[in-house]
Amino acid sequence: MSGLIIQLPGTTFTGSGLLKLYRDAIINSGSLFCFDFLDTYCNPYAAGNLTNGAIFTNLVPGAPVATLQVPTSSIVTTDSNGVNFASTAGGPSGINLGTTYDMAASNNAFLATIWFKTSSSQTGAYPGVMGLAGNTGTTCQYAVDTGPTPGQSTTRISSSGGASSATTGIAPTTMQQIALLWTPGMAYGFRNGALISNLTANTTLLAPGLPEAIGATGGAMSAYAPLLARIYRAWKENITVSAAASGLTPLAQATAQIAADYAANSGRFS
Repeated sequence: MSGLIIQLPGTTFTGSGLLKLYRDAIINSGSLFCFDFLDTYCNPYAAGNLTNGAIFTNLVPGAPVATLQVPTSSIVTTDSNGVNFASTAGGPSGINLGTTYDMAASNNAFLATIWFKTSSSQTGAYPGVMGLAGNTGTTCQYAVDTGPTPGQSTTRISSSGGASSATTGIAPTTMQQIALLWTPGMAYGFRNGALISNLTANTTLLAPGLPEAIGATGGAMSAYAPLLARIYRAWKENITVSAAASGLTPLAQATAQIAADYAANSGRFS
């Protein structure tokens, strides 16, 4: 099949209105990170055990990579269906995102989203799935965990200040998309493409001064039980920025993004 290349010497294509091509459909001007562990650009590793220090490439252009922290004797594996936190024998593991995405300085609204499924072998209370927190109390900017009882039909989300909401109805051992939108004074919980709860939150974000994490809630990779789970995908968006670009309210922008993400990816994971 032949193609046609047209050259326009001396012509430069610039302007904020030009279409930008991203590696993931969810990425926009407010995107902070997007890690899709089924995408070989993000996760280039062959199936098998991952080593401490493994690097995952951020799908958001120019944004920092993430680094796996896995203690000796613990096991984290990868295959065509994501990253699996398979053994906590040596202590908790986590994918360290650093402190780049801490929103305390700007106090902007943000949306954090994680796709995961916990193992039926999970034990212990409040294993962290994603977050920026030392715990779900006074050092919590946000956190997603699976609650106090392994295998229960709730996945908890916590907003700045430790206010919590139980997203009831789906056991953590079922693959799901969970998201938290924080806005000054109010936070919202989403599950599988839809808004399911809201809760009062701080008007000013707490600043834990800790690394953010996937597969844990930050800090020393977890303040509670280490996680046994499969992680498929995680992303975070500065909703203040993206809503200003779209002309939507922060809640409408987040709702649209969550629904689009669920529609595009719910058939990819198992």
